[in-house]
Amino acid sequence: MNAAIQRFRETEHHAIISEDNPEAQERTWFVEIGAPAPITWAPVIGDLLHNLHSSLDHLAWQLAVRRNYGYDLPAHTRATFPIFKNRGRFWKRNRDRTSWAAQSGAAALRRFAGDSRQLVLDVQPYKQGNGAENHGLWLLHVLSNEDKHKTLHVVQSAMVDSDLEISDLSDVRIDHFTPVAGPIRPGVRTEIGRAKVTQIGPNPVCELKPKFAIGEAFAEGTPLVANRYVGEVFDRILRAVRIEVFAERFGPYFGIDDWLQTMTDIMGGHALEYPL
Repeated sequence: MNAAIQRFRETEHHAIISEDNPEAQERTWFVEIGAPAPITWAPVIGDLLHNLHSSLDHLAWQLAVRRNYGYDLPAHTRATFPIFKNRGRFWKRNRDRTSWAAQSGAAALRRFAGDSRQLVLDVQPYKQGNGAENHGLWLLHVLSNEDKHKTLHVVQSAMVDSDLEISDLSDVRIDHFTPVAGPIRPGVRTEIGRAKVTQIGPNPVCELKPKFAIGEAFAEGTPLVANRYVGEVFDRILRAVRIEVFAERFGPYFGIDDWLQTMTDIMGGHALEYPL
């Protein structure tokens, strides 16, 4: 994925154009791009999501085996790694209130070795409260399910970050600088920001230097991450899976003191590189 994005950046260039409206005392910035991100990225993203999600379910299976004292589990055994953004649903009980609901996180925990359960609880998205939807594991859960059961994730160009640098300002007030988020379609001039200034003195001077980051973003309609930079989203997911789950908790749990180094050695030095 990194290599594909790098190749795309080397061949695709965009132009930013500014226009002034003296009467409204506004400046508007537009961008034009030539080509869309390749549609072939969609199954690559699907592979990333599927494999990361599968690693957690493989972990869940090993925790169930550990609860069974290392012996093979019956063929009908179902062990999945619970990921919940809602505390009530994790701890949901059946109507009789005497047992956990079959699809609850608590029911999943009961299949695991007792000394591992707190580690699973520690990484639950609901622990972040209002930030649960942006937790790496919840992003993985939603995007992976969407990819498997509904539709592939398409990437498009979008304005993913912006900043305004002011190098000279006198007798002028900046009323606002407003970036315009959204998709940037090839061959179409797209507004990405505007600023309004008001003259408040006889000798107005105003030097504005906006910075717009145009990058590869998830397409509109993608749950939770529409128009968000692909690299930022995967960085959250990868850090949650590789660092929070495996390196900090289950590597040591299974007796691997330096899980990160061990995996890097196994994969020939490339396992943990994710510069998206």
